[in-house]
Amino acid sequence: QGRGAGAGPGGHPADGPDHHAARELQGAGRTTAVAGNCAVGHRLRFPDGTVRGAAPAFGDQLPEQKRSIAIVATTLASIVARASSLVSQVIVGVYLSESEVGAYAVALGITVITTVARAGGTALYMPTIKPELFDEKAGRMFWWGAIFLVAGAIATVLVAVAIPSMQGSFPQAAAPGLAAALWCIAVRQVLSSVSQVGRMRMVVNLEFKEISKLDTLNALLRIGITWQAASSGYGVMAIALPYALSPAIELVYFLIRGSLKPS
Repeated sequence: QGRGAGAGPGGHPADGPDHHAARELQGAGRTTAVAGNCAVGHRLRFPDGTVRGAAPAFGDQLPEQKRSIAIVATTLASIVARASSLVSQVIVGVYLSESEVGAYAVALGITVITTVARAGGTALYMPTIKPELFDEKAGRMFWWGAIFLVAGAIATVLVAVAIPSMQGSFPQAAAPGLAAALWCIAVRQVLSSVSQVGRMRMVVNLEFKEISKLDTLNALLRIGITWQAASSGYGVMAIALPYALSPAIELVYFLIRGSLKPS
């Protein structure tokens, strides 16, 4: 395994593995050979099989079999999601006009500005919370994220309301269905403030198999909603509606599973 700090000639520990001072480990999940001992995260695994130190690294918390199942499930869900996106684009290309697709593109461009704060960084912080501390911290994170998400939704709605008065100055504002698309995006912002807590609870509890099921369900429903709306002549709503309903579907799923609860 190489030569550790303080090791003698040939890579063997100078004072024995149990008495050797391990050098500081740089970052969780890193594996380092230290005087014959395997260090994982901030732990030391000794030759006799004992493990000493802090909590295991993220990937070590799943048993090998469950880890393999989680990887397969996540991969399959990713494939289904990409395939559904492709099918949805084909449906949109068949039924929608260029101006309708362009209206949704304009709506996305507007929301890049109105929702620039996103969720205030909560989507990055919550997955790092330890499972036993999640209930304690989730409430504060929900309100912090909700402030930014709802503020973005309000800004988006204000633009949607102002669309009719802007059509004389900005030709793009006259795009068919633009205001409706903005309303859908605003609804998604509000629903996401709640649904993200349920998803993050599943992430910290390493429920990747359940997350994969949810993502697969969402992907299949996206195809159905897109086809139904597009073939019925709803125009840009065939793109905006599935986008808005995605967190609503997640919210129902989390409520059924009990992933959302007061904290």
